[in-house]
Amino acid sequence: MPEDLPCATGADPAVRRETRERIRTAFEELPAKYRLVATLSLIEEEPYNDIAAAAGISVALVKVRVFRAIRMLRKKLNSFAMEVDAK
Repeated sequence: MPEDLPCATGADPAVRRETRERIRTAFEELPAKYRLVATLSLIEEEPYNDIAAAAGISVALVKVRVFRAIRMLRKKLNSFAMEVDAK
């Protein structure tokens, strides 16, 4: 995962590091079929057509998997935010 990943701009370096680690962990915890399309789409910014060709699936299925991956990532990262707020 790129080190220039946007997170907590202006925040303490330790907070930025922890945020990057949480995002990295959330991606790693995605099921493989979602992690692949999420990484290619959200991190590598590859077009859906290219992702579909590389994964051997339809563009429609790429869109569905990206949508579901984003939903899973939000859920994981929101739970992290609630943990931090509770401290």
